[in-house]
Order: sequence, then structure tokens, then C-alpha cells
Amino acid sequence: MYRTVRDDHELHIHPTSVLTFTDPPKWVVFNDIVQTNKDYMRDISVIEPDWLCELAPHFYQFGTEREIAYKRAKRDEQGR
Repeated sequence: MYRTVRDDHELHIHPTSVLTFTDPPKWVVFNDIVQTNKDYMRDISVIEPDWLCELAPHFYQFGTEREIAYKRAKRDEQGR
């Protein structure tokens, strides 16, 4: 079972995915959700969580509120 980063929605890997036959990866991204008795992810790719922060920092930030504020301030300072 997985939870989305942004809204904590419960999702599962679709039974037809090759990932159902392996140890579940810690982090994935997906393109589609199929809703039946459960919400299933399809078109799944295994990722590293750092990739989200690097490629889409406007959507994903990890850490405590203090760490996130520090990272924002540092990024803003470098942008000047």
C-alpha cells in the first residue's frame, strides 16, 4: 500500500503490474488510477525521492518545516 505525497491518498499497485511480483519499491510515480474496490496505480515507475525535489521543487519538499523554510530562503538568496 502507498500514500500520495501531496494529499495522503491510499493507493495500491495494479495487479497486472510487473511490480506486483517484486519486493515493493519504496517510492514510485504513476500516470493513471483505476478505481474498483481499491484505488490502483497504473503506468508506474520506480524513483528516488530526491528526484521529486530536484525536478519539481514547486510541488514537492521534504523535511521538517524549519528545514523546508531554510532551503527556500537559501534558494531565494541564490536567485538574487
